[in-house]
Amino acid sequence: MIKIYARALRTFTANFLLFFGLSVIMALLSQVLDSSSTNGASLFVYAFVALSCHRLLLTGERASEADLFSRRKDGPLAGRQWPFMWRLGMFWLVTACFWGLFLYLIVGLLPETDKTSVTGAAILALVPAALVFYVLAALFGTVLPAAASESDLSLATAFQRGRVSFWVTIWRLLTGNGLFSIVSLVALLSLANIEIANTGPAMDIAVGVLGELFGMFMIMLTAAALCMAYETKAPVAETTEA
Repeated sequence: MIKIYARALRTFTANFLLFFGLSVIMALLSQVLDSSSTNGASLFVYAFVALSCHRLLLTGERASEADLFSRRKDGPLAGRQWPFMWRLGMFWLVTACFWGLFLYLIVGLLPETDKTSVTGAAILALVPAALVFYVLAALFGTVLPAAASESDLSLATAFQRGRVSFWVTIWRLLTGNGLFSIVSLVALLSLANIEIANTGPAMDIAVGVLGELFGMFMIMLTAAALCMAYETKAPVAETTEA
């Protein structure tokens, strides 16, 4: 547990300006766009953040403004994006399908359905959906750092790694992403209650930036767990896909 937080925090703080800048952009967009547009932008940004986290963790380098805007060919963020993006998208899609299934089952158990109860059911359904994601990530998730480093992209090789490191990776995901998600949610809800008493758009933006930073650190923790599994379990056979 200590190792995953230490590694994630070291990489996150070394590249804090990158994540802070993206968080400010997303918080400002949420003030001027409707929720559907903001959610679409969030998916794009979080996919980029996930790729960046994997590459920064694997290289141990620090991203500069040149890496973000001019895409230096020898920088830590350089390389193809599509192999990583579509694999990450598949993990997200499968998780979203399970979340929808659990939401449907929970709503079906409710005596009455209104906006508040459905919102609560949606939050509750995230728990089993997250567990499904952790299991899939522990078994096949090392394909993401492999794609980020443009090495062996075989799911069979990822499964061979995942089988060996499964329980260690599950533990790291639960105590990393899982635990931090709960703590950050409690913190943000507490701030939201304080905000009611008060203050206007400045507070909204500040809470929004903090929420985005929390979300990006969750991604960093997940990437750290997968990168640690990827680094300690070498693939048995190299089979590269496009």
